[in-house]
Amino acid sequence: MDRNDITILVNSCDAYEDIWDPFFRLFRVYWGDCPYEIVLNTESKKYELEGINIQCLQLYSENRKVPYGKRILEHLKYVKTKYVLILIDDFFLNDYVDNNEIEKCRTWMEDNQNIAAFFFAPVKDQGNIVSEKYKGYEKRPKVGVYKVSFQAALWRTTDFIESWKKHENPWEWEKQATFRSFFNNKEDYVRSKDAPNPIDYRAKYGEAWNVDAGLWCVESVDENVRKNGIDVKKKKRGI
Repeated sequence: MDRNDITILVNSCDAYEDIWDPFFRLFRVYWGDCPYEIVLNTESKKYELEGINIQCLQLYSENRKVPYGKRILEHLKYVKTKYVLILIDDFFLNDYVDNNEIEKCRTWMEDNQNIAAFFFAPVKDQGNIVSEKYKGYEKRPKVGVYKVSFQAALWRTTDFIESWKKHENPWEWEKQATFRSFFNNKEDYVRSKDAPNPIDYRAKYGEAWNVDAGLWCVESVDENVRKNGIDVKKKKRGI
């Protein structure tokens, strides 16, 4: 596996500082053999955990408000790898990560320079085409719903950069970048519904997130953190 070809970008903000510890402790449990450097995309704060290579760039002064898209793009200036693996801070890992599957996708992208991204979660769309070449994945149609999303994905770094506008927040980006993708000739793939997810963060009750509207979703997070002996400070943001 080429450690120098992929960087993991974990997207967060200073206001979510309290969830970094459970996120990265579960990361260490389920991806302790992660071979890639991790960049934590936030504003001014720093986080460290023994056994994980986490880079906090601290590009901004405390309490400075920076548009999400601008922060994404400025962090990507420091990503020198050809590929970037996108994660979100409140998608806690629930199972062991399949390094071989990630490497397989990287190899496919090396062989086919037209592929922009492999998304590791399924997307319901009748226009999806089951891929014979890329087993376990479906090719997205030219026009489709959520062609771009913040689900865990391996992106070609240049394509991820080109998908963003500085003023966009994540929800605007998913909609607008999806629309923009209708007019390029790039290929995007999503995981087939029945194929195991190489980066599994699906919660027991069917939702991916552990925080919604700023509050803990206890039915999603409790069992996972409890069985791994991880403490979650729920009082700060409520449940």
